[in-house]
Amino acid sequence: MMKPGFNMMLHKNSTIKHIMIALLTFVLLFVQNLTAHDKNDFIIDNDALKILGKNQGSGLNEYQFTFAIVSDRTGGMRSGVFAEAIEKLNLLQPDFVMSIGDLIDGYSENKSYVLGQWNEFDNIIGKLEAPFFPLAGNHDISNKMMLKLWKQKFGQPYYHFRFKNVLFLCINTEDPPHGNISDEQVQYFEKILEENRDVRWTFLFMHVPLWQYGNKNGYDKLELLLMDRPY
Repeated sequence: MMKPGFNMMLHKNSTIKHIMIALLTFVLLFVQNLTAHDKNDFIIDNDALKILGKNQGSGLNEYQFTFAIVSDRTGGMRSGVFAEAIEKLNLLQPDFVMSIGDLIDGYSENKSYVLGQWNEFDNIIGKLEAPFFPLAGNHDISNKMMLKLWKQKFGQPYYHFRFKNVLFLCINTEDPPHGNISDEQVQYFEKILEENRDVRWTFLFMHVPLWQYGNKNGYDKLELLLMDRPY
């Protein structure tokens, strides 16, 4: 017979799983209702080209598309949960999947150990049928060696792409130190925003929620660039 405490734990884990699935479904349904002005495939920068290695999503039709968002894997990661999420995503068939960082535990100077974590991640994400766009978190690029590995694997830790007249900005909040966006990165996105003034929506993805910080550490400069557009 299971102990009452164990039953409560099972119920709690099941509730969390149902909440996560409901949230993911909400994101997908929300994006389905965005109406495009014209039909576009992915328009991406050179670093994003390195990321987009699978077939591009075709969309529901020329006016609609869906994408999913996956959270970080650190801070109490439980074995098997991320792999199961990939199976669920394959059932949902979004056009692409966005990350918000912390794909591995990291925080190590041991290159072999870090490469082992990336191999584990690759084995799981390799089963995803949709394109996957990663974002760097503090666990992913916590030292110079890990940053170098990231660039070898994905390119620059900040980039952009455009899909069906919607602009996606993938922002690095570890630029450095933790919780910061450099002036160089702000200048990059200023150029991208100027070149994409005709988009109907702009989505920002970042690991650290800098808008909640007293000192926004570069995010305030991005906010000024976004004032004349919906985002």
